[in-house]
Amino acid sequence: MPTSPSSPVFIRRKVSVVVPVYNEEANLPALLPRLLAVLRGLGRETEAVFVDDGSRDRSLEVLKAAAAENPGAVKVVELVRNAGQHMAIMAAFTATDGE
Repeated sequence: MPTSPSSPVFIRRKVSVVVPVYNEEANLPALLPRLLAVLRGLGRETEAVFVDDGSRDRSLEVLKAAAAENPGAVKVVELVRNAGQHMAIMAAFTATDGE
């Protein structure tokens, strides 16, 4: 497969980052701007898909605010109860648009 952006058949795929979240209210304000800055710096279409795995703190509120401030760049999947990291990641994969 050609790897050069100048090649006529080069495919620039969207990058999706999946982040499971459980009671991370204190960490999200540091993670979100750093992650979004890195994704913007890739020079291609990206998205961050966060899955709230039934958090009992304000994680979901923080994520929803981030999604509202960054439409298309941040997606939020809400699980109504804690299903575990594996199920959270699988739920996020179904919500991604990237490759």
